[in-house]
Formats: sequence, C-alpha cells, structure tokens
Amino acid sequence: MLVFVLSLGCTACPIDTRRARFHSLGVGYWVTRLADLFITAQSTSALGMAQHLVTDKNFVRRINPTIGTDIRLDNTSEVPSLVGLADSESRKELPALRALFFHEPLAEIFQPCHTL
Repeated sequence: MLVFVLSLGCTACPIDTRRARFHSLGVGYWVTRLADLFITAQSTSALGMAQHLVTDKNFVRRINPTIGTDIRLDNTSEVPSLVGLADSESRKELPALRALFFHEPLAEIFQPCHTL
C-alpha cells in the first residue's frame, strides 16, 4: 500500500536574527523569541520525521512564508490579504495536488458509533 502525506501549513514569518548574528544581544533579545524558536524547531522535526517515514516523493508540504511582505499574522486587519494570498496559492497548487490526492472517488460519509 502506497502512502502519501499532504501537509498544508499556515503562513509563517521566519525568525528574524539579523541583529543577533552580528552583535551579542544577550538573554533579553532571545527571551522574547524563545517560544517562536521552540515552535519552529518542533514543527521542523515533525516534518522531517514524516518525510523520513514516507520518503520525499510521497511527502508534499505546502506553506507560504511571508518573507518580504508587510503582512502581520497577528493582526486581524490583515485577514483580507491572507484570504487573497490563500486564493492565489491554491489556484497555483491545485492541479498538482489534485493529481496526487483528489483523483479517486470519495469515501463513504463517516457515521460515528455514538452521537451526542
């Protein structure tokens, strides 16, 4: 049985370390970036494990980093920009993804054994 993994990530802002590369900024600089650093490390590790288990050709990862844009991910006023970005990216990627993941007929609708 052949297994394919489709990993759809949300938009990501890479950690900006430009100042830290050239100056010793100490703990104060990194303490505000520590959570982002650990989350990025965990995500990268999980993706690497998935790639290792199913091989590179069966693993498809789609994520759009916002490098060089003015989009702030924690700002609700950016939602229309993010929706536009998602529409644009999905139009580009759908033909390739459809061939790998969406060519078979739909499975039967899931019916849970117990309902609330």
